[in-house]
Amino acid sequence: MSPLGRSRPGGSRPFCLVTLVAWLCFPVGSRAEVKETNIESLATNSELIVVAKVTKIEDAPASLERDDPSMPPLKVATARVLETWKGGPVREVRYIASPDWTCDTSHADEGERVVLFLSYEHWRKDRTFFSITHAGRGRMPIREVEGKRYAAVQDDVILPAGTPTISEQKTTRITLPASEQDRPSIVVTHPVRSIEVGRLRGLTKQTPSVK
Repeated sequence: MSPLGRSRPGGSRPFCLVTLVAWLCFPVGSRAEVKETNIESLATNSELIVVAKVTKIEDAPASLERDDPSMPPLKVATARVLETWKGGPVREVRYIASPDWTCDTSHADEGERVVLFLSYEHWRKDRTFFSITHAGRGRMPIREVEGKRYAAVQDDVILPAGTPTISEQKTTRITLPASEQDRPSIVVTHPVRSIEVGRLRGLTKQTPSVK
C-alpha cells in the first residue's frame, strides 16, 4: 500500500468523501481509497509549498504517464508563485490539475489563488509537472472573508484539535472514468472548512522539514 493508503484492485477499499455517490456506481475492481492525512504529513511529503495564482489551464501532453488510463484526459495548470513556504524560490509552477484516478481530487480554476502542497509521483519518469500532494488534498483555494484570507481544507485533511475554522457548503462534480461517461453527471454537496492562511502557514512551520 502506498503512502496515500491506496488499495490497488483486489483489496479492501473504503470510499473517499468526494466519490461518495460514484462509489455506488463503479464496479468493485475500480474502487480505491485515500486515507485521512494532516498538515504535518502534507508538508513532510511535499517538495514545494507555495501560495500561487493560476494563470493557465491546458491539456496535458499525450506523453505524460497516466495512473488510470480510463479516466478523462489530464489537464495541467501553470501558476504564478506569490509566496514560498517550502522549497527553493521559483517564479511559477506547473502541475497536474485533474484527477488521475477515482479518488483523486486534483483540480484548478483559472484565476484562483491557492495554497499548493506539491510533490512528484515516484513512479512518473517525467518531472516536468508536479502533482498535488496526497491525491489532490494539498490544494487549498483561498477566499477573502471580512478582510482575512482563508484556505479551504478538504474533509479528509485533519487539523489539530481546537483549530479555528469557518465552514460553507460546496458542490463538487464527480469526474467519471471514460467507461462511465454515458452516465449522467454526479454532483455532491458537502461541507468545506477553511482556515486562516496565516494560521495554516504557522502549522506548516511546525513541521521539521519546513524552515
